[in-house]
Formats: sequence, C-alpha cells, structure tokens
Amino acid sequence: MGILPRSNMALHTNPNIFHYPTSADITNNSHGSDWLWAVTAFFAFFTCGIIGDSYLVPRRARAFHYLAAAVSVVTTINYFTMASNLGYVAIFVEFVRDKAHVRGDTREIYYVRYIDWFLTGTLLVLATLLTARTPLPIMLWTLFLTWMSVLTLLTGALVASSYKWGYFVISILSLFGVVYNLLWTARRYAARHTSAISRTYLSLAAWLSFMSLIYPISWGVSEGGNVIGIVGEMVFYGVLDTVTRVGFVGLLLWGHRQIDPAVLGMAMRDYGEDEIVEKIHRAGEVAPAEATAGGVVETA
Repeated sequence: MGILPRSNMALHTNPNIFHYPTSADITNNSHGSDWLWAVTAFFAFFTCGIIGDSYLVPRRARAFHYLAAAVSVVTTINYFTMASNLGYVAIFVEFVRDKAHVRGDTREIYYVRYIDWFLTGTLLVLATLLTARTPLPIMLWTLFLTWMSVLTLLTGALVASSYKWGYFVISILSLFGVVYNLLWTARRYAARHTSAISRTYLSLAAWLSFMSLIYPISWGVSEGGNVIGIVGEMVFYGVLDTVTRVGFVGLLLWGHRQIDPAVLGMAMRDYGEDEIVEKIHRAGEVAPAEATAGGVVETA
C-alpha cells in the first residue's frame, strides 16, 4: 500500500519571502479624507456633549459617563489619524480586480482602526456587562472573546494569501461567543434586578450585538475581498461606527438615569462624603436611611 503524498501547502502558499511595499496602489483621496475629518469633528463635539451631560447627574453616578466619554475620545483619535493619512500599511491584495477604485496589487490597511476596535470594543462590552452586574469570570471571558474577534481580523487584514479567511472565521466564531454571552448568559443576571436594569441591559445588548454583526460584512468587502475602494471603506466604517457608538451611548446614559448606581455597586465616593457610600458600594444595595452623626450605619 503506497503512502499518500503530503498535502500541507502552507509553506508554498506563504513562502519565506517577505514583500514590504513602499507605497500602495489602492489608496484614499481628498474626498475620503474630507469625510474622515467630518467624522473626527463630530466625535470631538460628541465627546464634549458627553462631558457636559455628566454635570447634570451627581458625581457619584458618573461612572458610565466616563466609559462613554472614553469611547468617544478613542474614536476621535482614530479618525483624526486616518484623516491625516496616517496609521496604515500597504499590503498585497489576494484578489486583483479591474475596476478603477480597486485596481492594483497593494492596498492601504489601516491598523489604527483595529487599535480603536480593541479599546472601544472593550469599553462597550464592559459597560453592557456592568449594567447587568455580571460575575467577573463571565465578564473576563466575554472580554477575551471580544479581543480575539478584533485581533484575528487585524491579523487577517495583514495577510496577503487566502489564509486570511481562516482568521476571519475565528473572528466570526469569537463574535458569536460575545453575542451569546450578551443575549443569553448575562441577560439572565440582568433579569434578576429591577425592570429598569433589565430593560436597559436588553436594549444595550441587542443594539451592540446587532451592529457588531455588520462589521464582518464591511471587512469582507474591503480589507478582505478588495471589492470596494478605500473611500467606500471609509464611508462604510464611518457610518457604522457613528450609528453604533452614538446609539449605544444614548441608550446607556438615558437608561442609567433611571438606575441607582449603588444597586450595581457602581456608586463613587464624592469629596467629603461619609462612609455610607462606601458601604453601599461594597454591599451593592441601598443602605438604611438611619445613620449616626459619625457616618456609621446603625444596626440592631
């Protein structure tokens, strides 16, 4: 009986030859840059709006405002970088096409976008899970899956061969894990709290899950499949980022206006405040109204 020949083609598909293009054929233009500057300005003003809104609530209830502001700040820096024609590398495309906007052998891949996704994805998922007061192990596992979904997409975008689609599949599977934990596992913890918490959590989880599933489509027609040009890529991602993050922040801040942060263990101690707030923070429940002048809660 003969021995079957080896079928491992990895070294043939990905040979030990490195190509570092000094420039890209498929690039952004002034129209794309103008769009990116517009998105940058929008999120800069949006950040100011979040900070201004934080002064309308007590300082001890601003934890989610800080998370929302961080998302907006990172987004602003990302779009500022791309609008400045920075934060990218030139990578050989797998599919060479004839259309004018995608003609060429190399394409700009904006790695700064994935840095944005890594940071903002963490913040968005964290804000959602904190709303349900999700246990730490589940929270860490969900965040790990979030990081995997982003980092594997980045790796795939930087790979010129068909092996990029292997990373794409891993990213999709990781994203499904995130969606499952948001819509099923953590939702059950949210349901144990008040109707305001349950309602706010469900709106956040549903919105984030739905919008997140659109991102692989954008990746597939841009960095992955080289179907649309850089300007189309920027418009697609720009609209997607804006709708996702503005919608999420709106739901987050509006929903938490009806939620006592102490119930979630998220109440912060203000300047000169007595020890009651610290007790509330640790217990995660409303403390008795009776307290001594020294700030110690009376017990039976």
